[in-house]
Amino acid sequence: MFLRWVLLVVLLTGVSLRADEVSLVRIGDSWRFWKGVSEASIPSELWRQAGFDDSSWASGQSGFASGGIPEATAFLDMPGNFTSVCFRKTFAIADPAAIKWLILRIEYSDGFVAYLNGTEVTRRGLGGAPGVTVPHNAVAAFHPRGGPEGIDLSAFSSQLVAGTNVLAIQVHSYDLFAGSMAFLPELLANFQRGPFVENASTNSIQIIWRTPVAGDSVVEYGLGSDLDQTWSDPLLTTNHMASLIGLQPDTSYSYRVRTTVGGVMARSPISSFRTLRMNGDLTFALLGDSGSGQAAQYEIAKQLKNSGVDLVLHAGDIIYTEFTLDRADFRCLSVYGRHMRTTPYYFTFGNHDLYSGSDQPFLDTFYLPTNSMTGTEHYYSFDHGDAHFVSLFIPTLTPFAQSPQYQLSEGSPQYRWLTNDLAHSSKPWKFLFFHSPVNTSGPHRIDDYD
Repeated sequence: MFLRWVLLVVLLTGVSLRADEVSLVRIGDSWRFWKGVSEASIPSELWRQAGFDDSSWASGQSGFASGGIPEATAFLDMPGNFTSVCFRKTFAIADPAAIKWLILRIEYSDGFVAYLNGTEVTRRGLGGAPGVTVPHNAVAAFHPRGGPEGIDLSAFSSQLVAGTNVLAIQVHSYDLFAGSMAFLPELLANFQRGPFVENASTNSIQIIWRTPVAGDSVVEYGLGSDLDQTWSDPLLTTNHMASLIGLQPDTSYSYRVRTTVGGVMARSPISSFRTLRMNGDLTFALLGDSGSGQAAQYEIAKQLKNSGVDLVLHAGDIIYTEFTLDRADFRCLSVYGRHMRTTPYYFTFGNHDLYSGSDQPFLDTFYLPTNSMTGTEHYYSFDHGDAHFVSLFIPTLTPFAQSPQYQLSEGSPQYRWLTNDLAHSSKPWKFLFFHSPVNTSGPHRIDDYD
């Protein structure tokens, strides 16, 4: 019996992720940009076209921000020098007719105009009628950075072509000296989230996806490359969750999801997953404190996707500065989304994942095993191969005020569950993962006030 433990803590830069038929443009992708010290092209509309040569432009990863706000790419020279930045991102599509719903998910300050293959598709905070060019030195109405906005661009899906397309976005600050610009973009086809797999076992798995409009839920799946079985639920919803049961252990399955609304059907590309094994070798990766949105997070996501591991453990602090529902995609699910289509991720709470004042955003986002003591996902265990994994709720050594019932102390419910759980496991390898070390000499050693 042999087990390899892959610990990913590398801090690298320069990743460029490929587009696909779901996430046409994803957070962390590389964009070309032109700082608005002058018009980006002459004539001014030329830079928005798919055929424009932007090879002389600078490049960087999204998200973007000025004024020292931590994102993957920072414009430290923006205040006092220019009010706008023009961005271009090319992406490939094989079959435009397969795209039924098109969503621009964008977090921004202060205003922007977006173009798809040269056609204006939406604007915020900038005057003028649609199609009217906004000068490079224009200022936007003040719009503080908040959560991302999902903008339905389905009416413009006819602008998409087979082959190369371009999304061009001109972002403006509200004042030359404001230094407040922020720009985090995604262009999504059919699905706003997923599909991805979670809560895998030897004979079951859950598949999660989200659509912009309420429809039914269908999963086509089967052994190997076959799609000869169907799971379905006619309930109309935008948040879809399918529980596939009766699967064979340590077996590869193909799957795709589909949702139909009023005769319009959207379908995902075919992906695959492998059920957990009863015994034997396995590989897994561990990461934590990851939700910064900086370049290192995207490079680690790339390394994870290429690692070939059987599963991924996350030891908490999934989103900085706090876990909220509207940040779950940009800081987690979109970042690891391609890998999560095929590989289950298991998360545990960190202290930043509770700083919103509630554990509900975490619980509403993930689908994880539960424990027999409280019936919740705050702590849980599962087996894979020759290993037994235990996720514990230790966001800090001092229990959070809103969750004392989950504290880990001698005689507490979590303590009793843990000792019973470990006692009943016959696996030769036992791994406990959680956020705060029970004993530490690090900078958080003063967190324990008990």
